[in-house]
Amino acid sequence: MTFCDLHEEIRLRLQRLRDEATIQQDAVILTKQEYNDLFWQLIHTQQSQRFKNAGINLVEQLNSYIAAHRFAYPATFSIRAPVKLKRPTPPAAQQRVSDIHLIEKLDRYFNDSLINACGNDRQQLGRLLYCAMRYGGLLRQDLINSLTSQLISAQPMCYEKLIWFELKGDAGEIQIWQPDKITVQLLHHWYVLHQPSQPLQNLDADFYLKGFVRQSQITLPNGPRFTWLAQAITALLSLEISPYSLPVLSGIQPNLTLKQQVFYRLISQKSPPQPLVETTTSTPEGKDQRLYIAPVKYAPNTRQYNDRMALLCVKDISNMLRQHKRGKDKANQPRQQLHSMLARDVEAKIKSTAFLPPALHYLLHWASVRLTSQSRWSGKLSPGTLATYLDSIAAPLLATFAERDLVGMGAEELSELYMQLIDAGVSLAAQTKRARILRDFHIYLEITYQVSPCYLFQQYIAKGQRLEALTVDANILMPWEYRKACDYLLESTEQRSGLVFLQARAVLVLLMLGFRCGLRRREALFLRLQDVEIPVTKDSVGLSDYTTIYITPHEQRSLKTTSAERRIPIGLLLNDLEKSIFAEYLQTRQAVGSEHSPYLFYFGDTPPLGVTGRPVASENLLFDPLTTLLQRITGDNSFRFHHLRHSFATWMLWAWQRKPNDVAPLPFPTLADTREFSHLAKAKATLLQLTDTQPTRKVLHTISAMIGHAAPSMTLFHYIHSASWLIWVELNHCAPYISRDAEATLAAVDVRTASRARLIPVSPDSQYQGMAEYAAQKLLKHCTKVLLEHWRPPAERQLGALNSAVTHRDLGLDIYCALLRHINYGIPIEVCAQDVNIELELLVKARENARYFFRQQFNEYSKFEYKKRPRNHKRFIYEDSLRVKIAPVAALPALPANPKSLNIALRMLKEFNELPEHEKTDILWAARYAVTSCSVTWPHFRCYTKSTLHRFIDAMLLFKKAFASAQRMRFTLVSSAPLESEERTARWRRWSLDNWPNQIRDNRADKDYSIKGHIAIDFIASSGSPKFRQRKMLARGKSQVQYRRRLSEYGVRFGLYLLFMVANSE
Repeated sequence: MTFCDLHEEIRLRLQRLRDEATIQQDAVILTKQEYNDLFWQLIHTQQSQRFKNAGINLVEQLNSYIAAHRFAYPATFSIRAPVKLKRPTPPAAQQRVSDIHLIEKLDRYFNDSLINACGNDRQQLGRLLYCAMRYGGLLRQDLINSLTSQLISAQPMCYEKLIWFELKGDAGEIQIWQPDKITVQLLHHWYVLHQPSQPLQNLDADFYLKGFVRQSQITLPNGPRFTWLAQAITALLSLEISPYSLPVLSGIQPNLTLKQQVFYRLISQKSPPQPLVETTTSTPEGKDQRLYIAPVKYAPNTRQYNDRMALLCVKDISNMLRQHKRGKDKANQPRQQLHSMLARDVEAKIKSTAFLPPALHYLLHWASVRLTSQSRWSGKLSPGTLATYLDSIAAPLLATFAERDLVGMGAEELSELYMQLIDAGVSLAAQTKRARILRDFHIYLEITYQVSPCYLFQQYIAKGQRLEALTVDANILMPWEYRKACDYLLESTEQRSGLVFLQARAVLVLLMLGFRCGLRRREALFLRLQDVEIPVTKDSVGLSDYTTIYITPHEQRSLKTTSAERRIPIGLLLNDLEKSIFAEYLQTRQAVGSEHSPYLFYFGDTPPLGVTGRPVASENLLFDPLTTLLQRITGDNSFRFHHLRHSFATWMLWAWQRKPNDVAPLPFPTLADTREFSHLAKAKATLLQLTDTQPTRKVLHTISAMIGHAAPSMTLFHYIHSASWLIWVELNHCAPYISRDAEATLAAVDVRTASRARLIPVSPDSQYQGMAEYAAQKLLKHCTKVLLEHWRPPAERQLGALNSAVTHRDLGLDIYCALLRHINYGIPIEVCAQDVNIELELLVKARENARYFFRQQFNEYSKFEYKKRPRNHKRFIYEDSLRVKIAPVAALPALPANPKSLNIALRMLKEFNELPEHEKTDILWAARYAVTSCSVTWPHFRCYTKSTLHRFIDAMLLFKKAFASAQRMRFTLVSSAPLESEERTARWRRWSLDNWPNQIRDNRADKDYSIKGHIAIDFIASSGSPKFRQRKMLARGKSQVQYRRRLSEYGVRFGLYLLFMVANSE
């Protein structure tokens, strides 16, 4: 871009600045003063109608000209990007001055009531609620009502010295609220010292607030209404706290606190262990045949996709569905038969069409399937409903997926595109409708093509604006978890993590781009080398502080919105170590060359990392290991790359908005660890041109611009979850000090004790100081404790290898397989735990259970006659004419070779984890009985008493969802009496089996055994379909079907062994 390409207005003004008649150079280098003067002149000129109507942006042209000649400018030269700000309505307007005066009167009455008795229970609770509104910032009516119900019938939560309430909003979302230093003293008085004369029944906060206000005898306009009270308190708080906090407190600007489990990770610096069962592994052979859908196959490599013709095909099928009516000629045909015929016509139309992209192919086949099949969430759909669905989703689905195949995509990428498709809806109702359709469509993909499950639809399925808060997934990565992930990838070796050096560095760079820069998934993946601008000077070593990343649309990546096009100052957002890592990776990538690919994440065309013809590294090589690592560190299987954007916005606001020299207590002691954000003070001073102590409104707008949003409201609603921490600090800072007499009265102590409490130094792990700290300590005894003893710090976690994904893996089965390798093959237990990525503690506990199993089954003094040994038929051997006992071989039972049997065991394990505790106890008793009283070589379980038999059957009947236990049980009476004798009938009735349901009693098989006196319980194995039995009969040359006694099901026995090893804690 040359000087002549600039608009005439810019050229003329520059000539006037330089006092030159003409400028002949192609490249004019501006000084900082010239640029500033020219910038403000163009800003003023651009507002005229001549340029506004023509849509000419003079400032953008000037910035583009400087960017084209960036090499000629110093690294410290920065350009300006004007942003139009809309000033909000001031909360403290002229008409609110009298309201503020009334609130000040209420404050004086409130202070007086702390010393004097406040009256009855209604007025006591009203005083507490007023304090929560005035000094605790609880100005939303749904939250104050939730607090009222908890004060009446529940207790606050606590962990160590922290106290908080988990309040429920109108949408059902949970908001974490921490009481301020005044409210906590009133809470101590309410829970510890105050005893209500009678239980309070009214749960409306307005009822108690009116009682408190009326007792003050202060006349309020239009009566003591909650709305007026909240608005007047907001006007008064606007004189004391940050402007962005006011709409958050009043609910005008939605903002969510962290989810409960994420909040527990924040306050404890620990993370939960991975659940015993993550997902149930199922094989295609083990699928329910009623749910199996045969896909309409096609050869995608032979197709020529045509978007216009594809949409015309969708329109034809929609018309076909709408025109389907039951005419007179079809009056005698049932509806199901008519829909089946229509489904076949749709399938024939799909097969005959050669220009359908994969996404539309699956969508149309889903429509044909739903005519005749019900789904998990609804029954069969009518033709008219399906036509409406196709009209709503076909075009946006084609625009989002284009020619990409949904079946071959990763779970993370598929979820990201689903979110993009849903968010493109013009209204909340449109987004909800798209989410419902896509949820049904994805279930079809799961059943037909074994696609990974997707759980994001439910958060969008909300009726009305009131439930919009449910769409926010308030999950972030903690700084210590980020540090653990970085250290792991830095120290990574191929033997330890399964990642080669270049891949590990790329995953680390991807983590930094998400946590430090807030990039979206596709924004990071399709970064080009030319998008990274590094100013080079004579003294520059490594990555400069003025390094910038440009997020711009190009042929491989379209941005989500126009606001997503932005510049990110990565040189200021990374610390020194991260900048050296990024520079090292950049040099390694540049050594590969840009002839075949211009992208940052490219490993060449050499396997296994590189693939010929692929300009960008596979997402499986980058995002899958990173997601796996973060899920193992956080203990949260729902954590994904998109949550790093939440982390960036949340921690940036906390680091920039909090005053660094403030010595007031923090809401959580864990927030004192600021090592990961200490370098951001320089970024704030450089970007915002402010000192640390100077107040500003730029912070929220800057974070919103860096994350790629058009306005801060979107950032504050969806991505920032630290606003409540900052508001808590501000409210405690501006709250007045109450007198020592009031503090002593509330705590029921003398004034001397209250005076001494003020002299006690502030504890670093406490929220409060003085008598507020005393009240909080006393209140802990009346709180519900959150038990996190079983959680582990990230530093103690064994992360294992990252080259295998953890999704669709059963943790209980992994524990058993690791135990099998350790015991049967002698591999060290630490190696086995690390190979399958499980906690060493879980494997050690399973080993203790295995040792008990060996004592019962293979010990020399075991009560079983059979002991597993290499020569099963010999109990002794002779060496030099001496008889020597053969030592038993202690080995765990092997996994079932049949996939169906293995699936039964895994379903039992999954069902066990969903049972209540008392039913789990019954199951564990059955598992222990199978180990203690039944040999592993028996195909059944033996019971010798009636009570044991009935208890074992009751326990196994709890597995109703895992397998058809009632239909699969088979009982055998082991007795020497003749089969048809009365003695045998009497022995059978002695076990009371005739009182059981018919499906159990009829399955019994009486046989004569030499050993007598017990009942054998067996579980029948699958015998195959009738067609399979007939083919087997014909192959053997038999003329008729002979039903033989079916084999025993090993999967049930193995399921009990598996439960005993991995779930038993005694």
